[in-house]
Amino acid sequence: MANTAIASLGYGDKIALSPGGENRIPALADGTAKAGNIVGIADADGKAKGTDLGANDVFHGILDKRYDTAIDTAPTAGDAVSVIVPKSGNKYIIRVTDPGGALVTGSSLTWSATAGTLVKCTNLATTLERNVAIVVDTALSNGDTVAIVRWL
Repeated sequence: MANTAIASLGYGDKIALSPGGENRIPALADGTAKAGNIVGIADADGKAKGTDLGANDVFHGILDKRYDTAIDTAPTAGDAVSVIVPKSGNKYIIRVTDPGGALVTGSSLTWSATAGTLVKCTNLATTLERNVAIVVDTALSNGDTVAIVRWL
């Protein structure tokens, strides 16, 4: 069965899995981004929105769970949220683009054209692809849209 919910991974309400000291940036919810989404904070309205390949210059971090909202539910637009600034070497649960097949641990992930997610690197030699995380702890299967990663 595909893992499409962060809750299904068995870590409760955690996005940051490593002990230790991430900085957080306050923002507002946009009503669509969920905990674990890769987000940027828009200058115009201060809302954390899913960032993608075309907008990776506005990447700020990973949306954290809001205390009064289920981990797999988007907080209400305008509610205060927190964005985790990922630290190199630390583990996080994030949302990914469906790999369409098996993806082993150690596979590299990069910016996706799907806002708020990362996707498997297909060609590390191109300048458009920069691996930003690797899959750890558990491989991904066809249909998976959440993953445990180590930030690079």
